[in-house]
Amino acid sequence: MSATPLSDLIRKFHQTRSREDFDAVVELCVRAPIGIVAVGVQPKAHEDVTIASDGNISLGNTTHGDGVSRLIAFADPREFRARFGNNKCNGEMLGAELFKTALHNHECAGVLLNCATEEISVPIPRSDIEDAIENLAPRSRQLHDVMEEVPPKRKWWQVWW
Repeated sequence: MSATPLSDLIRKFHQTRSREDFDAVVELCVRAPIGIVAVGVQPKAHEDVTIASDGNISLGNTTHGDGVSRLIAFADPREFRARFGNNKCNGEMLGAELFKTALHNHECAGVLLNCATEEISVPIPRSDIEDAIENLAPRSRQLHDVMEEVPPKRKWWQVWW
């Protein structure tokens, strides 16, 4: 298995420009750890993990040349840091949480996802982020429906007829 699965999909999308390959990028992104720019967080040299003392952080954004504000993110963050250094990518979060953060900010048009192996990126529009988050929800609803069908446990002393 590749050490850069999301970056591999980004590269494939850049070659084909197909909707199918774009959807594959978004589908993996929502489930993968994604690198971020954590604004105002200063990690100490000996720490791998830094948590904001008040539990809040701000995420870096970019206008990517078109004037549209998007959260800036990095595919395969460990590989990205190894190639480009820590000065750009100084944190990680799950893609689903990154997407939820983008949706929370009504002025945010989406996410700009940077590749770890080449200097290319994929803008993910807000509408595709909404779809990705919606597609996560049915699985939890299905599990909830199944759990409702399971009969309640009876006490050992209750009659079973």
